[in-house]
Amino acid sequence: MNIRSILRGLRQVQTSECGAPLGHTGFWVRLFFPSLFLTFLLASGPTTSHGQSRSPEARAPNVLSTINGTPIGRDDVIYQATIVEGRKQPALTQGHLKNVLERIIRDELIYQRAMALGLDADPGYQSALSLAMVQINAYKRKKLAEVFFRREVTDKAIVSDAEAKAYFDKNVRRIRAELHLEQILVRKEAEIKTILKELDQGASFESVARKQFPSLPKLPREPWDLGYLTWKQIPESWRNVVYDLKPGEHSSIIRGPNRRFWIVNLVERRENSNLSFADVEKHIKNLLKDAKVEQLRAKTLQELRDKARIEYFKWSVSEFDEKERD
Repeated sequence: MNIRSILRGLRQVQTSECGAPLGHTGFWVRLFFPSLFLTFLLASGPTTSHGQSRSPEARAPNVLSTINGTPIGRDDVIYQATIVEGRKQPALTQGHLKNVLERIIRDELIYQRAMALGLDADPGYQSALSLAMVQINAYKRKKLAEVFFRREVTDKAIVSDAEAKAYFDKNVRRIRAELHLEQILVRKEAEIKTILKELDQGASFESVARKQFPSLPKLPREPWDLGYLTWKQIPESWRNVVYDLKPGEHSSIIRGPNRRFWIVNLVERRENSNLSFADVEKHIKNLLKDAKVEQLRAKTLQELRDKARIEYFKWSVSEFDEKERD
């Protein structure tokens, strides 16, 4: 892993999987980013600087300098120049890089003297280092989990030609169907329930859908009219509903991700009898692979939990408040 990929990864883990900021920890990580990067190198193995866990000989091809035996490498200079000082790499010159190296040597000398004086015991320094390690540990978990699931789950979820063909034969009527659909989409469950009640009481789909667009100008096609959709275009959450509808019939409430609620109306159905297995083979294999990945992922996670010894301790939310105040 090179310096650029490490830095990109460190920035990525400043947010959670759902994109929410990490808050207190993220603030300190940004504040102590240089320390964070060096801590990462210490935590993940041999380093070219500060860690002193790799000999100059082992790092010789990229070593630019040594200070009391501690090597300073090319990656140290790239990091200092592009991240800490905000320079764009194509604009770097030999003279600038030499100046950057001298600044790193200066900082390393100060670092070594501070360590000799025992200043690394400073509470503020240790606190910042601990918070940086939280970020580093999150990065390591995230990146290794990606490698693990790619090798142990995704790469093992193989779909054969026979499986894909069997799926096509079993679902050929759906696959060749083209559905003319209309939709009503809202984000509030109470609202979609009210809409469904109106439709069930006899209101036309168009009149109810139009209420969602009170200032709608004249358009070639109404925004709720999706036209004809092929099997590949039908959203996954709709598939077990729309193919059972009759023309003029609306669905019940369809729940989707991110608090999306639909009611779908089937206008017309037609069949594309010329559609062959070859036309949809790739899509079928992707669909089946996704299903296998989810199944294998769930199975693997359960096996890991079953084999692990996980202990939960008593704690309260007040501990988190105290951590924030600290």
